[in-house]
Amino acid sequence: MKKNDLLQSEEYFKAGNLSEGYRILFSLYKKYNNDPGVLTRLGLYASAMGLNNAAKIYFQHILNSSCFVQGSSLLNIYNFSPPESFSYSLYKYTRPKKDDELIRLAQTSLLCRGKVLEMGCGSGEICIYAALNGCTAFGIDNNPLAVEAAREKAWQCGLEDALFDLQDFTRLNLPDSSFDTVVLAEVLEHVSQPSLILSEAKRLCRPGGRIIISVPNGYAVPDNEHIRIYNKNILRDQILETTESEPQWVNLSTEKWLLCYVKNSKNTARSEKHNTNDFKTYFLPPHPTSELDRSGKVSIIVPTYNRAEYLPHALDSIFQQTYKNLEVIVVNDGSTDSTEQVLDKYKEKIIYLTKENGGKSSAVNLGLKYATGKYVWIFDDDDAALPRKLEVQIRKFQSDKSLGLIHTAAFCMDKKLSKVLSVWNPLKLPQKEILKTKLLGCFFHGLTVIAKKEYFDQAGPWDERLIRAQDYDMWIRMAKICKIDILPFPTVMYRMHDGLRGEKDNRFSYTEIPKKTLEYERIIFKKLYQRLKLDDIFPEAKQNTNKQIEAYITRAYAMAKRGLYSECIKDVNAAYSLVQGKGLIPLSLQTINLLRLLAKSLTGINPEAAQKTLFFLQMVANCK
Repeated sequence: MKKNDLLQSEEYFKAGNLSEGYRILFSLYKKYNNDPGVLTRLGLYASAMGLNNAAKIYFQHILNSSCFVQGSSLLNIYNFSPPESFSYSLYKYTRPKKDDELIRLAQTSLLCRGKVLEMGCGSGEICIYAALNGCTAFGIDNNPLAVEAAREKAWQCGLEDALFDLQDFTRLNLPDSSFDTVVLAEVLEHVSQPSLILSEAKRLCRPGGRIIISVPNGYAVPDNEHIRIYNKNILRDQILETTESEPQWVNLSTEKWLLCYVKNSKNTARSEKHNTNDFKTYFLPPHPTSELDRSGKVSIIVPTYNRAEYLPHALDSIFQQTYKNLEVIVVNDGSTDSTEQVLDKYKEKIIYLTKENGGKSSAVNLGLKYATGKYVWIFDDDDAALPRKLEVQIRKFQSDKSLGLIHTAAFCMDKKLSKVLSVWNPLKLPQKEILKTKLLGCFFHGLTVIAKKEYFDQAGPWDERLIRAQDYDMWIRMAKICKIDILPFPTVMYRMHDGLRGEKDNRFSYTEIPKKTLEYERIIFKKLYQRLKLDDIFPEAKQNTNKQIEAYITRAYAMAKRGLYSECIKDVNAAYSLVQGKGLIPLSLQTINLLRLLAKSLTGINPEAAQKTLFFLQMVANCK
């Protein structure tokens, strides 16, 4: 039977009926998830569809199992041309999400509780976010490309309990009252009978559980696939008719979507407790990951100054981490509020240090002297971490022993940590591009960073002159000495509030942050200019004059951006001297854009240097 099913799946695939082909293979994968024939076909199908990361995972699974397929004629699948509809689907599920989409996804995930089912999970973001926040997440979609994309993301995070399956929403093969939360995110506008989907959600949600629903708000999100248009009244009436519950509306920081949830009323379905392992058989098994080694201790340093209001939230989120091999070092930097009293209940769980007020850098330096862990995480006293932050980042360290620092995405929240204002996403850069990109901006969210202690030791102490941008300075130094990677998923909640910042004798308000940051970035970049050679930042410039010209222009712009015009003009002159007698010069689009900004910045500061930058632009223009 298995052989016939495999052949049938091939026929469906070659005929362009991808859904049926995948349905057969996924059904076999649930029963025979180590079978090389099933894995090979899934890998080839994923590769043919352009899901290269998913394909690599399947093929690596075969290699790890020491199983090989002999005599297979499946390579002709590479000649397969996917239907246009599937090419569109691939783009839809793999494209970067827009800022307002990320806000909706993030806010929805934070409403989830317990065991979560998302009907119409798309590429899995809500499930992944909810799992990082401590939920057990399950996703269903009727498009196999969505399921493959979601499974790959769960694997990337090492989340073995974020599971997915390919099913029809109206006929789900799942027991009644199985979930604490059921999510319908951007589903109802796509279906002809929304009441059927809502009824199925009600059946699957336990009595007293939560059903979360989001739809586009009117015509705010145009899409040819939308067959229904909603406003608040239409959605409310439909929810009331099916669930008999009044929706609770969630105020998003974007007006493009409507988001609400209802408490599932008691229904006639029998509520049963399901063994978790048995329940997982309804879903595809996760991609295999290596077992998490919990022997590496994490030293968490929490410098604090007059944040008694927020400090308990920060510490509680640390002690709720699923990775438990940690030490928490709280450094009281001379607080004058009730911080001492707040910390009384934590004294047996923490290493508690006190000192006279000297600023965050001095507090971190003291904490580092007491840190005994393999890894260090410096955590702010006014923010909160998702429960699985340490687990997923330590797992990534273990999957690549050469890594020295890992940073992630972050939720930017309101003062009460109840509303998502934005989602900060890190840039994915090749290692050789990280240090030079640091000239243009920090692009690490410092709160998310975990690094090996050996690299903190090599980089040296935090600069105690810096009241802002201390971490920026440290990450520049780290980028020179260690390999860096990212997890493109949020692991922390950054609290946006208007409280005072800085040390006792240099306090400033939220509105003054940009001004203060620029003030201290001048110190950082003056130090960088003096201590790091151009070749340290741009190694490719050593043997290539054109690359050297671009390097000088990039650093000149970075210096001008911080008001360091003396250093900027030195680099402009150095680049200008290199171009003499060269004729036309090829420059990258990024360098051309920097030249335009640089010319604008230097006009009125140094007209001669401004003219030299315009000369470069003229030389490039003549190339066309």
